[in-house]
Amino acid sequence: MNKRYECVLDTSFLAELLTQYDFAYPLMELSERGIFTQKVTKILNTIIKNPDIGGRIVASSTAFVELLNKFSVISNGRFDKNKVKNFLKQPPEWFIVEPLDIDTCKEYINIPKESIGNQKMELIDTFHIATAMQRGVGTYLATTDHKIWELNYKSLHIELIK
Repeated sequence: MNKRYECVLDTSFLAELLTQYDFAYPLMELSERGIFTQKVTKILNTIIKNPDIGGRIVASSTAFVELLNKFSVISNGRFDKNKVKNFLKQPPEWFIVEPLDIDTCKEYINIPKESIGNQKMELIDTFHIATAMQRGVGTYLATTDHKIWELNYKSLHIELIK
């Protein structure tokens, strides 16, 4: 694992986190279910269970915008908008909502806008990548998006996980 223990979630992983998160038990362990693989679960639980390492789970504000814009499809009845609202109002100490700001835009400039197969990258996906790049070298980006996986992400100095 990288020593910063930072993991940026794309919108699908954010939705799974919201599905499993319980406000009554903010330090509960996440389960290996849905799209949470063993590797992702291990990284996220390390961050949640070890506040002394200073790790954070991160989602860009644009991930929340995408989630709310496509709410019924993405949530699929697993959680409601009140849960999202309350999570944003009072996120757990191990979670950061990263704003879309000038630092994110500086990273955005360096991201290829097409994958290897010349498929156009979706704007939201490039913001997930820029958010991970902004967090520093070795930051994890949890994503299932095939276009992101087709990028030469090693040159972006982030580590993709799924």
